[in-house]
Parts: sequence; C-alpha cells; structure tokens
Amino acid sequence: MDRKMRKAYRKAGVTEEEIKKVDQPFVADRMKLSYQNKLMEKLGITVATFSALEEIPGMMDKVMSVADNKAISPEANAISKDRTEILHKALMTLKKEERELLRLIYDEMGGNVSAAAEKLDMSRETVRDRNNAILRRLENYFKKIGLSYADLE
Repeated sequence: MDRKMRKAYRKAGVTEEEIKKVDQPFVADRMKLSYQNKLMEKLGITVATFSALEEIPGMMDKVMSVADNKAISPEANAISKDRTEILHKALMTLKKEERELLRLIYDEMGGNVSAAAEKLDMSRETVRDRNNAILRRLENYFKKIGLSYADLE
C-alpha cells in the first residue's frame, strides 16, 4: 500500500491497526517479490530467461521451491544456470503460438486440455493433438542434445 492510500484511509477515519490489517497482503507480496528477485539474481536468471521460464508450465514455481535463498552452492548455481539456458533455448525453438498454448494449458488451466479447448473454442482433440506434438518436439530437442525431461528436474 502506498502513502497516498494510507493518507486516504487516515482521512476517512480508519485506525492505524485497521490500516495494518489491510496492508498485510501487500507486505507479504513485497516480501515474496523481494525474495524471488534476490534468488533469481543469485541464480543468474536474467529478464529474458525469466520470461522464458514463465512460459514453461510450473517452471518458476519449481525454480523457486527447489532453490534455497540462504544456501545456494556454486555448483547448484551453475547447474541451475545451465538448465535455465537449455530450457530457454528449447522454448525458442517453438513458435510463439505453441508457447502460448503450453502456457494456457498448464498455467491458466492447470493441465486441463478440455478447459483450454473450450477457452480457445476448439475441439478437445485438436488441442490435445497440438499439445502432444509440441511436447514431442521439445522431447526431440532434448534428445538431440543428449538430455531428457528428467535431467531438467
């Protein structure tokens, strides 16, 4: 919550205690964002890489949950950086529409192909087939460079 908002609350007669209660979610969000920014900095994740990671279903959650802000070893940092670069390169082999379809299915719809198909006003089978084709392309890319999905977890 910014100063203008606090001032407006005070002017409206809201007590400091009530303002603090309203401000708690904002404080929690700022703390989480600060933690994530510091962590990404330590992991060497750039803005471009961050954008690519966001497009991979659940990847940012995975990165944030696996890494510990207090104990990132140089080895873990190097491995994470390598994985991030590999994932970014893999995503860049896809068309923008393909990346967007993955984001819709896995991020917005929690992996529910039927819900994604409904939102896109397409048949479930079409969306499922496109999703499977995209995942096969990514799998082939990883095989070509000698990796598997498991190597990136």
